[in-house]
Order: sequence, then C-alpha cells, then structure tokens
Amino acid sequence: MPRGVAASIRHQGGLSTLNVDQNRFPLVSDGLYRSTDYDTATNKVDISLETGVTSIQVS
Repeated sequence: MPRGVAASIRHQGGLSTLNVDQNRFPLVSDGLYRSTDYDTATNKVDISLETGVTSIQVS
C-alpha cells in the first residue's frame, strides 16, 4: 500500500493467512483492518478479500 493512502481491509477466508502491518492498519473488528485516519483521509481505498487456501501480506 503506498504511503499517504488510507485503507479499509476486510478479510473473509477459509484456510488462508493474512499478514497485515497493524501499525498502519490496526484490527478494528473480526476480519476488518482500518487506517486510523481512514474517515478523514483524502486518498483511501477499500479492499475486500475473499480467499480460500492462500497467503496474503499487506504492508
């Protein structure tokens, strides 16, 4: 994720591993990570991940 971009990352999956940089995107509820400045950010993205057997890293 580019610096200066806020994000909301929702993950739903079976046998998957999701590694999220929780300094940038803290866990706010089950399967939902969000930048602390998400609500006020000018540049932001919404990411929804529906996975099976996989490994994903977000940093």
